[in-house]
Amino acid sequence: MAEELQLQILVDERLDRPGNAVVLGDIELGEGSVAYGGPDALLRFYRDLILGRALPLTLAMRRIGSVGQVMAIALFLRRDMALRPRAALVVAEAGLAELGPAGWAHLEPDSRAWWAFLEAYLVVPRLSRQEEGKRLRRAVEWLHEYVEGGRLPPIPTPDSGHRVLNVGTDGFVVAETDSGDYRQVWASLFSSGFLRGILFGPGNRVVIAKKSDMVSLDLGTIRQTLSAEGSWELHGTWLWGETSLPRDAVVRLLTYM
Repeated sequence: MAEELQLQILVDERLDRPGNAVVLGDIELGEGSVAYGGPDALLRFYRDLILGRALPLTLAMRRIGSVGQVMAIALFLRRDMALRPRAALVVAEAGLAELGPAGWAHLEPDSRAWWAFLEAYLVVPRLSRQEEGKRLRRAVEWLHEYVEGGRLPPIPTPDSGHRVLNVGTDGFVVAETDSGDYRQVWASLFSSGFLRGILFGPGNRVVIAKKSDMVSLDLGTIRQTLSAEGSWELHGTWLWGETSLPRDAVVRLLTYM
């Protein structure tokens, strides 16, 4: 009778040079470890797993930083998932979901809502070690059920309602929304083929975004220009804040960026 594998997960902010472990993330390795980092880490791990690569029995990372890592943890702990044909589909979904709204745009609405929920449930909040472990075990079971039979836990339906006000060149859009879930709204806009633009929310709230760094829109310059009219935050391909400028003035500003 085959001996049961004693698998374990190690999440430690201070992790340094781990030995004899499968490591998620770009961390200097100790002897006997193998790393999966970068944007295609989940796909490479899944491929190695189904091709029979001998892997250490510990999966280690500094933090749970993405839904792709959660999917890798589920595959690591529940090896039977990798045998199911649906696993390839779910791995592909998780890879898209790691891109945030730009990737959500290419998922079915139910799947989009699921991965957004999982990110908010396990990746975003700062949790105690006990709570993180409890949520991780629950997420692994959810993912197992999703792979086995396409079953998802009941989750709230996100509000992505919006109105397109104007359309420009090169995928530019001007839209407005009453929803506070701007990421879901932008996912919906991206799914319609738009690549960049401006979204006006309730009050003076504005979210300017582009689908990726490959899309032309100088958010840094836009932030400098708008900073005199309010407080603005720039994170990657997202710029958000509030402004007292008329909408037409903000739109005209972006047409030159």
